[in-house]
Amino acid sequence: MRIIYFIMLSVFLFSCSQKKNINNPEQIPKTVEETTSTNETYNNKCFEDRAPTKEVSKQEAEMVKVMDIYMFRFENTRWQPCSVPPEFQQEGLKVKVSGKVLEIRPNERRAGTPFSISSLERM
Repeated sequence: MRIIYFIMLSVFLFSCSQKKNINNPEQIPKTVEETTSTNETYNNKCFEDRAPTKEVSKQEAEMVKVMDIYMFRFENTRWQPCSVPPEFQQEGLKVKVSGKVLEIRPNERRAGTPFSISSLERM
């Protein structure tokens, strides 16, 4: 009985541990363009069937994580890109983002408005 109790306790404790992604700010590049080209960096294919509603340039925003998805937040708005480069996946990180805001379909419920990134840089 003690062995079963020990195994259950061990599984519970190990399942609660989380890997922390703590990065040194000096090691993270200031812009994505410093590391790779735009075509390799941004995966905008998940929304390619949606029409753009407006284009934004150098909008200041903050990175937030909603339902395991990194998004851009400013004022009362959240933009959801297909993916965010790993070096920008830090909650609370201030960025400047450019790209296209895409349509939301009728009766569609989303955590953020679909967004296609064209450039992204740290502030």
